Amino acid sequence: MDNALKGLVAAACLIIIVGGSYFAWSHYIEWKSAEDDAIQRAEAEKIEHCKAYKTNGKLYDDESAALVKLKLQICQKDYPELF
Repeated sequence: MDNALKGLVAAACLIIIVGGSYFAWSHYIEWKSAEDDAIQRAEAEKIEHCKAYKTNGKLYDDESAALVKLKLQICQKDYPELF
C-alpha cells in the first residue's frame, strides 16, 4: 500500500509538472508571436515613412529642413534599396 501511494504521488507530481510546462510554453509562444508581429508592423511603418519622406519631402508641416534631411539620411542608411 505504501509503495502504491508513493507511485500515485509521483504520478500526480508528474502530471502537474507536465501541465504547468504546457501552460507556460503555450503562453510563451503566444507572447513571442505577438512580439514578432509588432516588430514586423513597426518595420513596415518605418518603410512607409521613408517612402513618404522620399516622395513628399516631409510628413508633417512643422518639420524643419534639417530634420527632414537627417531622417532621409537615416532612411538611406537603413533601407538603401528604396533610394
